[in-house]
Amino acid sequence: MAKRHDGVEHGSAPALEIRGRDEIPLREVSGLAFAHWRGDPVLAAVGDRGPDVAYARLPSGGPAKADWLVLDLSTLEAPGALPRVEQAEAIALDGVRLGVVLIEDPAMLMVVDLAERRIEHGYALDVVGMAGVDRAWAEDGSSRGEGLVLMRGGHVLVVKEKRPGGLLEFGPDGSPPQGVSPASLLPPGEPWEAPDADRLVALAWWPGDPAFDDLSDAAIGPEGSLFVLSDQSCAIGRVALPLAAGTGAVATLDRIWRLPDVIDKAEGLAFLPDGSAVVAVDHPKVGRNLARLPPVAEWPDGSRPR
Repeated sequence: MAKRHDGVEHGSAPALEIRGRDEIPLREVSGLAFAHWRGDPVLAAVGDRGPDVAYARLPSGGPAKADWLVLDLSTLEAPGALPRVEQAEAIALDGVRLGVVLIEDPAMLMVVDLAERRIEHGYALDVVGMAGVDRAWAEDGSSRGEGLVLMRGGHVLVVKEKRPGGLLEFGPDGSPPQGVSPASLLPPGEPWEAPDADRLVALAWWPGDPAFDDLSDAAIGPEGSLFVLSDQSCAIGRVALPLAAGTGAVATLDRIWRLPDVIDKAEGLAFLPDGSAVVAVDHPKVGRNLARLPPVAEWPDGSRPR
């Protein structure tokens, strides 16, 4: 399948339509997440300028009528001496009130109690010994984590951007990998079991499908499916699940959909309760940086990579 750059189409992949444009009050949005907080739908975004987190409980009118709250992470109360962070690349929400922010350099997770405006914990991300990715992770600080999905049992799934791109499962040292399936991915209404540790280690690695030039974010879709977003390929792909741990298998995409040409630098992906997708766009200034797409059930039949 042909790649897509600067308006060049992705071959036979069908294009999705934009149903609306909304605004997140952040500069340079770098990640997006959705969850249910005790039944209330919540959408959150992180921007790597600040870094800042914006979140809102979604009214019936959706993101267009959201009342956003913005937190500057550098001003929040934190335990101990957490390092100064600037490159916040992704965010994930649990089903209570936690926001887990992925920092690229230094490679770490920052757990934030958004309701209390307090940083609860920090986890260093350690990939030492993970064949196929540990050296690239250490030597290329600009292409580490770009997306984040929470898993059951205190594990997380981190999207590595490129050189090479792929999916990494992290968990407490000594815990077995779960692999990726609807059963291991954390549903939007469940609490995340934050591990009692200071670091999470890489437990499994799945190289990305070569149909995509890079990976920008990931999100849990309807019925526990896993979707990934590509900035450079300007497309959304669905990962063929399950991904078994210890196999070294590629995280194959079984369907691909092109994003509309007007979307440039797609950095965040999330799915709302009705199954519709929202894509956050990286802008240098505050603007209409959130595109609403149709529910997945209305998407055309996606193309399959060759």
